[in-house]
Amino acid sequence: MSRPFAVGAMQAPPIPAKSGAGGKPADFDLLTHNLGMASAFEDFLAPAYGPGGRAKLFLDPKGRPVPTTDGARMLALLDSPHPVGRVVKAVAAAQEEQWRDGTKLAVLLALRLLRRAEQLLARGVHPSRIIRGYE
Repeated sequence: MSRPFAVGAMQAPPIPAKSGAGGKPADFDLLTHNLGMASAFEDFLAPAYGPGGRAKLFLDPKGRPVPTTDGARMLALLDSPHPVGRVVKAVAAAQEEQWRDGTKLAVLLALRLLRRAEQLLARGVHPSRIIRGYE
């Protein structure tokens, strides 16, 4: 079964060539990679937000084009195996279930908080302090 994808979709952060133990690159940092993926999700969704937002064109499993500006539908069609993608889908599903509106806003807010966390990490703040601050 082929997964739906968005035309002109996200660019995942590059992963260096494998050379370390367990098939991971020697200089691979999972936290940095996940924050980069969150940034890619944000860059993908942000142009579709607001009154001047542009529609995204997805292909459904049968290959038919599906244009949409609805955040819940976008994230339902976007089948990402990446952990950040699953978290983004969970945020969207919770927002859609509770309020039936504001899905893109909730996801973009969560992704922006992750982007801000990256700056805090660069300043030496421990991840557990960032989590406590966001709670």
